[in-house]
Amino acid sequence: MTQEKIEKYRLAAEDGSLPDGENPLFLFSTTSTNLLAKLLAKEFNVLDLVRMELANRGVNEKGQWIGFKTAQKKRRSQGKTKGI
Repeated sequence: MTQEKIEKYRLAAEDGSLPDGENPLFLFSTTSTNLLAKLLAKEFNVLDLVRMELANRGVNEKGQWIGFKTAQKKRRSQGKTKGI
């Protein structure tokens, strides 16, 4: 993320124009240090976890509702990604 984007999100947090839950600066604020270290060590793939969470919500990669069964099927057919 560029310094300009960081500043944009910081200002949005300060003036309340972007909810904290949608501000990427706070994405990992409640994540344990242990999990963050494992993420950096590539012990697991964050993109796989994001795909799994979206499927658990019944939405596709664009956040559009497709239903739980369809989302789960799609996630299983995509397989795992490589890297972080």
